Amino acid sequence: MTVLSKTSAEVSREGRIFLRYICLSRVKGRMVAEFKPSKNAKPLARIGIRAEYFNKFAEIFKLEIAEVGERGVVYATDRDEVFDLALLYACILRVLRDKKMVNVLVDVLQGLHPFELVFWNYKLINARDRYEQDRIARAFLMLYGVR
Repeated sequence: MTVLSKTSAEVSREGRIFLRYICLSRVKGRMVAEFKPSKNAKPLARIGIRAEYFNKFAEIFKLEIAEVGERGVVYATDRDEVFDLALLYACILRVLRDKKMVNVLVDVLQGLHPFELVFWNYKLINARDRYEQDRIARAFLMLYGVR
């Protein structure tokens, strides 16, 4: 049984388990995270993120390294909630001006209800471009008082 936040119910795993993949790689000198619903699928999102911030997230939520290659590191998780949290974290971190607020952001993310998490990720994934993703991320920051 896995419980991530105070409002989350316990999740029992039965049947087939699907893995979600987060691939960190260097593209033109920048670290990019690709969020894939399966190993060979098209990425849901490609977001630039600093390695130290994502490593901190991986440490907090105990993401396991699936493989290390010359292109980068691939994390795999069977917990959909952690995959959604990582996507939301990466998008919001891009617009967060004060990097000292990262710990506050993680606390807010841990306290999110699963329905709120699905809502924000749905909005971010279906955004037309980076500008719209940034607008949604700033709305999240304003709504939850992270700034």
